[in-house]
Amino acid sequence: MALEHWSIDVTEARAVVTTTKGHFDKIDQLKVDAHSAVLDAISATDNFEIGEALSTTNNEYLAVMLGSAEAIGDNICLKMHEAINAYVNGDADMATEAEASTAGLPDEDPEADKSTPVVRPAGE
Repeated sequence: MALEHWSIDVTEARAVVTTTKGHFDKIDQLKVDAHSAVLDAISATDNFEIGEALSTTNNEYLAVMLGSAEAIGDNICLKMHEAINAYVNGDADMATEAEASTAGLPDEDPEADKSTPVVRPAGE
């Protein structure tokens, strides 16, 4: 496992991130709905200043905040997918590193099985 004492169900983690991304994608529709509601409100008021204030509020605040929220959500989901990929790839990377490190070890020491005679000086 890539992270000690961690157990992540990768399929479930990806599903959660995908579902979350779907919620953030709905913000785009919310921007369209808010714009439509503002246009309806402007039509309902017969006052230029109120209509201008509603339009400015939508264009300079509401649409900007909703666009930022959607962009932040998309970025969070992207980073979560990258983190999941890093977790998955961590196991493969560690296995590759372990395999590469064993390639440098000799298969066996050919001299290990030979016995070296002990030579003692005369008189011992």
